[in-house]
Parts: sequence; structure tokens; C-alpha cells
Amino acid sequence: MTRSLLFLPVSNAIGSGEFMRCRIIAEAVQERWPGDRIQFVVSRAAPYSGDLPFETVLTDRSPTFHVKEVNDLIRCSKPEVVIFDNAGRKAQMRCARENGAKIVFISSRPRRRRKAFRPDRMRLITQHWIAQPEAALGDLTGWEALKVRLTGQLSPLFLGSIFHPSQEKRRGDLRRKLGVASQPYLLFCHGGGDLSGDDRMAPEVFAQAAEEVAKASGLSAVVVGGRSHPAEEINGSRVITVGNLPNELLIDLLHDAELIVSGGGAGLIGQVLAHRQVCVSVPFAEDQRNRLKQCSRLGLLDKADLDVGKIRMAVLALLKDGQRCRRIRQGIGSRTITNGLNSALTSLAVMRE
Repeated sequence: MTRSLLFLPVSNAIGSGEFMRCRIIAEAVQERWPGDRIQFVVSRAAPYSGDLPFETVLTDRSPTFHVKEVNDLIRCSKPEVVIFDNAGRKAQMRCARENGAKIVFISSRPRRRRKAFRPDRMRLITQHWIAQPEAALGDLTGWEALKVRLTGQLSPLFLGSIFHPSQEKRRGDLRRKLGVASQPYLLFCHGGGDLSGDDRMAPEVFAQAAEEVAKASGLSAVVVGGRSHPAEEINGSRVITVGNLPNELLIDLLHDAELIVSGGGAGLIGQVLAHRQVCVSVPFAEDQRNRLKQCSRLGLLDKADLDVGKIRMAVLALLKDGQRCRRIRQGIGSRTITNGLNSALTSLAVMRE
């Protein structure tokens, strides 16, 4: 049996967490059920809008703001499953249900989670996927659990993070290509945020911090600049720069790093924690600040402001404090933080029945 799935992630010129999560799920769906039809709706302003290997409908803004276009597509293509990732109006969900679709709503922010637990939306949503480690957002409250029982909705699914698992051979090939096959390295990856610090954009701050940390520590540093900030060699330094990376290669780099400096996006933080890596994380937005505050309070990571000097100080302090690093890894290990990709596929398999 084949079916049609429609993905509607939040999408705009800055940030890519929702899109990447949906893409990873879609690729896994394609691998498990090759006959399924997969469609996306994304904003044409998003830098990744032209890269999808799936049918793609482009809108001027994020799909949430295009009720008519999305509803017309739903009525025309009649997908069996519609996946809203931090996006979607109630009118779009209602249209999907009226046309026979099951609805998955993914939330990774407290505000979106609250909206998903409104009774009128719960009656439309087949299952709510919470795409953050429970340590960052917390388990269901008593009130949320009661609403689930009263509406008859499937129990919400805590996905943790979503990523393509690392592969040893691919990992080794990448390290050899980057020239760090036999040496430890630090990983600097800001994620999708491009906010400013030190009067510079986040990728520039991360690159400068990497250069200063590499010089002070003697370790190599790999910097992932992202799609809009292509790789630029830094002469005379121990910094290796790369541009945009597919998720599987980013995970391979993350897997072997001695320490990671990251942005505070839910997807990236979840991937770091799932690999029990020591991390200094930098928030770019209010939801990220709240997330990192909670994770820091629980001893799962350290955080720093978007400032070259503060990032350098935080990283060097951790590199000198082996006991602190062990405590962070032990704290992460004491919690259930895993890759939720198989759980998502299992949930979708149930919806096929």
C-alpha cells in the first residue's frame, strides 16, 4: 500500500531546524516505503528551498501564512498524512481532516506546545510529536495528560532529537578528507541562526572564536559555516572550514569531536545530547535562551553569549577541567536522550493501518 505525505515545516530566510527535521523524516520514509509520494511546502525565501529531492510547492512566506494555497493543495492531492512542524493554522488542519488526512503536529517550542494542547486543535491532531528532550521541556503536565484522555488523542510522542545515524566508514572518510583523521578536533557549528553578536553575524563570531581557541589550545577546529557562509580557508591556523553539510555528515563530525560549540536550536542541541557530547551552546533567540537555561541548570551543557571572548573563555575552561567534562557526560547519560527517528517511523506505520 502506498500513500501520500505532505510536510509543512516553518520556513524562512533564517533558521532551518524544522525543515531539516522534516527532511530527515521524509528521507527515512522514502527508504522504508519507496512507493510513498512525498510533498513539501516551503517559503521560497528559505536558502534550502531549491534543494529538496521531493515535490516542492514554494510560497512567498512560511506555509502558515498561506491558508488558501495550502488548502487548495490538500484538496487536490488528498494526502493521507499531513505533518505540520511548528507551523499551521487551524483552518489548514481542519481542511486536512475534512479531506481524510491524519495530522501530525511537531512542536519544539513552549508556545507551539501550548497551542497544540488547545482542545479545539487536539480534536484535529492525530498525534502530537514533541521534538525536544524531556529534560529541556519537561514531561506532560497533569493538565496536558487530562486533555489527552478527554479528547481521545493518541498519547504525545517525545521524539528527543531526529538525525541520520553516524556510520563508521563514512566518518573515517570524512575525517581523512578534512585532515583530522588521526588527531582530536573541536567542532564549531552555529546551526541555522544568523543573529548578530560583536557587531558580526553568528557564523563570523563562531569562526573567529574557533581561530582563537585553536591557537590557545593547540587543537584543530572544524567550523561549519552553513549554506550562506561558504568555506573560507584561514591561513596559518589550525582551523578547517566547511560550508553547508548534509545532516549525516554533520552527525559524523559531531560523533567524534572532543568538544562542540553550537547554536541553541532544538534539533542541534538534541543531537549533541543524544551523542553525550560536552558542549558550549550559544542562544540566538528567546526560546533558545530558555532551553539552554534549563539544560545548563541540569548540568547537561555550558552556555555562553554570542561573543568571541566569552566563547573562547568558556571553551578553554572546559578543556582544562576534565572533571567537569566527566560530570556533564554522566549527567547526560543519566537521562533518556535518544534519536527519535525510529519512533517517528513507528508512529507513521501505525497510521498506515
